[in-house]
Amino acid sequence: MKSLCASLLCLLLVAAPVHPADPDAASNQAVDAAIGRGLAYLARLQNTDGSFDGGGRRPDGSPDQPGPRMAMTGLSLIAFLSAGHTPDLGRYGLNTRAALDYLLEEFPEDGYAGRADGSRMYGQAIVTLALAQVHGVEGDAAQRQGVRAAIDKAVRIILQAQQAKKNPGHEGGWRYDLQSADSDLSVTAWCIAALRAARDAGVEVPDSALEAACAYVLRCQHARDNGFAYQPNGSASATMTAAALLCIPQDSPQARSATEYLAGALPRDQPRFPYYAAYYAAHTAQRVGGELWTRTWADTVARLLPMQQRDGGWPASSNSQEPGRVYATAMAVLTLSVPSGVLPMQQSSPTPHADRP
Repeated sequence: MKSLCASLLCLLLVAAPVHPADPDAASNQAVDAAIGRGLAYLARLQNTDGSFDGGGRRPDGSPDQPGPRMAMTGLSLIAFLSAGHTPDLGRYGLNTRAALDYLLEEFPEDGYAGRADGSRMYGQAIVTLALAQVHGVEGDAAQRQGVRAAIDKAVRIILQAQQAKKNPGHEGGWRYDLQSADSDLSVTAWCIAALRAARDAGVEVPDSALEAACAYVLRCQHARDNGFAYQPNGSASATMTAAALLCIPQDSPQARSATEYLAGALPRDQPRFPYYAAYYAAHTAQRVGGELWTRTWADTVARLLPMQQRDGGWPASSNSQEPGRVYATAMAVLTLSVPSGVLPMQQSSPTPHADRP
């Protein structure tokens, strides 16, 4: 397994092609308008300190379910960046700046952002990813230095969690807590994306950590149908297969067989986490291209656009584990922004090249 992962790493920083969205101009305009309304909704819910936490009201007037503040701010920051709004630049440049300032102001000295707001390793990966994505577009030298220092600390926590003593078969991955003895593919996919983005920002990430992560992802592939499961020996699902395909090279035998599984599974998929699933399906299909992308993108647009509320936000998921309308709206914007390829995380595979200096 280790030699396989090492050989796979030789392909992993090759930029993926950005496949065009639906060529129909009216459809593209509708998507752009939906993204704009979604960002306006997020901007209205931003707290005075620059943070996001769910806040506000649902369309029926009931209080929105709050989410963990560091993680929701990071996710919202990525959503603004995905539409080209960088700190101080663009219609929502000031919102982007305020969100970044909040993350840096509240970033804990020990680097564990996920403990600061209770979001644990999910939040740790999201905040790390947000900081790494904004690093390259931060024009202020002092702020850029602060972003880099925070990424350094955040990466150390992610690597520390990976090195915790694990149960057999779970080595190399991540789970909810810093000392978790098991791992799951969902948290692992976020952590891989965060480490890849951090490395793109110039932070040292050991090849051994990414080899071990790759090995864990491959252990989650189901031997019978070639889909990927939440944990090794579990049942395969479209969502976990899409997540896994963002962690391994597209032209590997494992990815090819998993892509075949995904092409058949997506039409009948009934995901427990609809916004999470929609993002991974669109992101992965965009990388694969061809008929899978055309079909998945059309289905994504047909599902998400009618769901958008009059206030510009998307409704909270029926699954209470997807926290509130800020989360729903940020994930919807990220999903609809996939074809733009604005973010580095939308342009290349999330595990780094073994020979990169």
